[in-house]
Amino acid sequence: MFLLSRLAARGPQLLTTLLVFSLSAGVLGGILFYMDAAGPHVFADLTSDVEVDMEIQFTNPFYAQNETTIEDIEQMVAEQEAVLGQETIATVESYQWMVYEDERYWRNTYLGVNQSFFTTFNQAIELDEGAPVLTDDTCYLEHTTLTDRGLEIGDNYTISQYDWDENGTRIWTNHSLRITSTFVSHIFFEQIIWNQPEDTTLRLITTRQGIQDRFGYRDYSRYTDADEKIWVILDHTTVIGSDPTQALENLNNLRKTIENRALPYVRVGRFGLLEGVYEYAMWSTSMRAIALAFSIPSIVMGIMLIQYNSNLLADERRKDIGMLKTRGASGWQAFTWVLSSAIITGIFGSLGAVLTGALAALLSSTVRTLMVFDLTQLADITILLQPTAVVIVFMFSFVVGLIVALPGAVRALLMTPTEAHSVIERETLAEAEELGSPVIELIALALSGYILMPLLVMVSFGGFYIGSYMAYMMIAAPLLGVFTIALARLLSRPTSRIKARLLEKMEESRLTVGVRLMSRTVRLFKKSEAMGTMFIAMVFAAGIFASISATTGHNHMTDLYMFQDGADVVIDVKAGLENVTLDMLENISAIEGVEHSSAALEFTAHAGYYSTNQGGSRQFYNESISVIAVQPEEWVQSAFMLPYFTLYNTPQVSIPLLSVDNTDVVTSFKPISHYVTNFLGMPMPVYSNQITLNIRGPAWNNVTDCTIVDVMASSDQGATTYLPGEPNARRFIVIDLDYAHSCLNTTHVTKFFIKLQDGYNYTKAVSDLHAISPNSFASVKTPLDDIDEALDSKAAQSLYGVYTLNVLFTLIYLTAGMTIVAAVRVRKMRKQLSVLRALGEQSSNLALAVLADTAFGVFIGAGIGAVIGLALTALVINMPLAYIGMASTLSWFRLPVILGIPWLLLTAILGAS
Repeated sequence: MFLLSRLAARGPQLLTTLLVFSLSAGVLGGILFYMDAAGPHVFADLTSDVEVDMEIQFTNPFYAQNETTIEDIEQMVAEQEAVLGQETIATVESYQWMVYEDERYWRNTYLGVNQSFFTTFNQAIELDEGAPVLTDDTCYLEHTTLTDRGLEIGDNYTISQYDWDENGTRIWTNHSLRITSTFVSHIFFEQIIWNQPEDTTLRLITTRQGIQDRFGYRDYSRYTDADEKIWVILDHTTVIGSDPTQALENLNNLRKTIENRALPYVRVGRFGLLEGVYEYAMWSTSMRAIALAFSIPSIVMGIMLIQYNSNLLADERRKDIGMLKTRGASGWQAFTWVLSSAIITGIFGSLGAVLTGALAALLSSTVRTLMVFDLTQLADITILLQPTAVVIVFMFSFVVGLIVALPGAVRALLMTPTEAHSVIERETLAEAEELGSPVIELIALALSGYILMPLLVMVSFGGFYIGSYMAYMMIAAPLLGVFTIALARLLSRPTSRIKARLLEKMEESRLTVGVRLMSRTVRLFKKSEAMGTMFIAMVFAAGIFASISATTGHNHMTDLYMFQDGADVVIDVKAGLENVTLDMLENISAIEGVEHSSAALEFTAHAGYYSTNQGGSRQFYNESISVIAVQPEEWVQSAFMLPYFTLYNTPQVSIPLLSVDNTDVVTSFKPISHYVTNFLGMPMPVYSNQITLNIRGPAWNNVTDCTIVDVMASSDQGATTYLPGEPNARRFIVIDLDYAHSCLNTTHVTKFFIKLQDGYNYTKAVSDLHAISPNSFASVKTPLDDIDEALDSKAAQSLYGVYTLNVLFTLIYLTAGMTIVAAVRVRKMRKQLSVLRALGEQSSNLALAVLADTAFGVFIGAGIGAVIGLALTALVINMPLAYIGMASTLSWFRLPVILGIPWLLLTAILGAS
C-alpha cells in the first residue's frame, strides 16, 4: 500500500521517469525494428541484380566418354522447374603476366556464344546498335580494348597465346578474327592487381564454333583450350521468395539435384544467386553490429539519462526509506520497496521504450539521406515487431533501470535507524565529491585504441567475407563502446577546474555573488560536474559522429560514381565513326539544362623517355600509351574534377596550360632523371619533366618533345591515377585537342563531357542529348542515375536512417538531459540559493549566474564531444559501411576518403543546445 500511495502521490515525477525510460532505448529500438523491416527489401535488391544466376561446368569424365552429350545435359537442366533459360558458352582464359605493359591485359577472356545469348542474358553485354550477326570468322571487341589497341571496325584482332613445349620453350600461336562491332561488358570482372579497381577480363566475343575451330575443347594437358559451360537463369519468385532461410535451402537443393542427375559429368561452379543470399546474410548481421557500434554514444546517453533521473529523485527516495525505517520496517522490507518501485516503473517504462523504438523505426523508414525525409517511402515498408527485437529493447531499458536502482536498494538494506532519522530531519546530505584515479580510464582507452586500430584496418581492407567480417565486427562493437566511454570520462575530468576559472573571470559586478556560489559549488561537486559534462559530450559526440560519417560517406560515394563516368553526362561516339566533329558541340550546348560541354579524342600513341634506376643505370623506354586530347578550358569546366586530381596545382590551373603551348602535356607519371642522397643516406628520386610523344599514322610519324606540366596521379610515380571517366587507366597523356587534330590530320572526336545545371532533370537531358544523333552515339550515360539508385536502395537508406536517428535523439537527449542536469544542480544548491535570496540578492542575478554556469558546461561538453566525434570518425572513415553491395565497380579506396563536415547541421545542433 505504501508503494502504491507514494507512486500515486508523485504523478509528475513518475511520468518523467516513464518518459526517460521510454527515451532510453529509442535509438536501440529504432535500429533493431527498422533493420527487421528493411531486411526483405535489401534481400530483394541483393538478389535481383545478379547477371548469371548459376554456372554449370563440365568435368574431366564428361570429355572422356561419348554417351552423354551437351544436349542431354541441357535437356536435364531445362526440366528443372525453377529454370527460365540457359545458354551454353565456350570460354578461353589467357594468362599473360608481365607480357603487356598495361596490367589490364595480363589476364584475358575470350567468349564463344550462340546468337540467342544476347537475348537471354541481355543485361550482361551492351552491344552497339545495329551490330551484325556473328559468324565463325568475326567478333565483337570490348570497346576499351579497341581504343587501347588503336583498332577500328573492320580491322582484324589477333589473339596471341603461348604454350610451352617439352623443352620448356615458349611457343606462340596467333588466331585472327575480323571486328564487326564493339560492346561494354558487365561480366567477367576480376581484380587483376591487388587493391586496384576490378575490371572486365572479357576482350572478345565470337561464336562457339569460332572458339572451337581455333582452340579446340578441353585437352587437360594444355591450359589454352576452351572450357564449355552452361549459364542458367532462374525464376527468382520460385527459388528466392522473401525468406532467406528458405531461399538458401531451395538453392542448395537445386544444386544437388543438377549435380546428382548428371553425376559425375557436371558440377555447379559460380552460383551468383546463392552468393547474393550469403551477401544478404552478411548485411543483415553486420549492419546490426555496425549500427549499434555507431550508436554507442546515443545508447550510453540513454543509460546516463536514467542515471540522472535516478539522481534527481534520490533525495525523495532517501526520505521515503527513512520514513519506512522509522516506522519499524526492516532493512529487507526497505530493500524490497526500492526494488519493487524500480520494477514497476521499469516495466511500464520499458513498454514505452518498445513503443518509442517502433515510432523511431517508422521515422527511419522515411529517411532517404541524412535528415532528408520522403513520406512516400512509408508505402513501401511495413514495421513488423519481431519477438526477439522486442525482448532485447524491453530488457535493455528494464535491466538498465534495475541496475541504476540497485545501489539505492542496497543502501536501504544497510541504513541504520539513526541514519534514517537524520535523513528525515535534513534537506540534503551535501558532501564534497572527489574524482578517483584516471588510471582505469587511461588503461581502457589505451587497450581499446590499440586493438581497434588494426582491427578496423582489417575490416576495411580485408574484403567482405561473411565469417571474418562478422567476427571482426562482434569484437569491434564493444571495443568501440569502451573507447568512447573511456575517452569521454578522461576528457571530462578537468571540467570543474576549467568551469570554475571561467566563472571567476566574469567581471559583471551584479553577478559576483551568484558566480562565486556557482564557482564554489563546481569545485565542491567535482564528480557530478564531470558526469554532467560527460553527458553533454556524449550528446554532441553522437550528433557530430553521425553527421560527419553520413556526410563523408555520401560525398565519397557520389565522388566514386562521378569519377567512374567522368561527368554529369558522358557521350561515347560509336567506334569507327569519323563524321562526329566539334560541330556537334553547338547542338549539345543548345540542349536545355546543359551548362558546359567539351569534346575529347582518345587514341593510342607511343611515349619515349629516359628513366634511371637506383643503381644509376639510365635506360630509354618506348612504350604504347593512351592519349586523351581535350579542350583544356572547357574540359575543366565540364568534366568531374577534384582539387587533388593533379599533383602540383589544381586542375583549374594546370589543365589550361595545354592550350598555351602545344608541347605542354599532363601525364600519369614522370620519368626518373637521377637520384640524390638525403640526410639519412637514402637515395631519393629526382623526376624529369621531359617526354617524347610519337603519334604514328599509316605512313608517317609525328614526334614531339613535350614538357610535363603536371601529373594526374597521387605521386610522380603514378601510384594512383585520376583520369575522369577512366578509373582503370594506368599510363596516359593528356594533350590539347587542336594539336592532336593537326597531328592526325582529322577533325573527329570520340567522347563528349557535359555538365548540367544544378538540380536539372538529368533523365530529360539524357533523352534530349541522345536524340541529337542516335545513330552516332554508342552510349549516353550519367552517373546521376547510379547515385539515385544507390540512395534509393534500402541497404544505403537503412544506415542513413540510423544516422538520422542519432542526430534526432541527440536533440531529444540534449533537451531532457540538460533539464535533468540543471534540476539536479539546483536541487543540490537549494539551501544556498534560499539563503542568498533571503539576504536580498536579486533572483534574476542568480538565474543569470546559473545560466552562465550552464552555458560554460555546454561549450566545454561541446568541445569534448567534437573531439570524441572526430576521433570516432577517424577510426571508421575507411569502412565502406553504408554502401555494401553498391553498383559501382570501383573500390571504396579508389579515391581518398575526405571528411565531409555539415556545418549547417552542426551549427543547428549547437544552437539548439
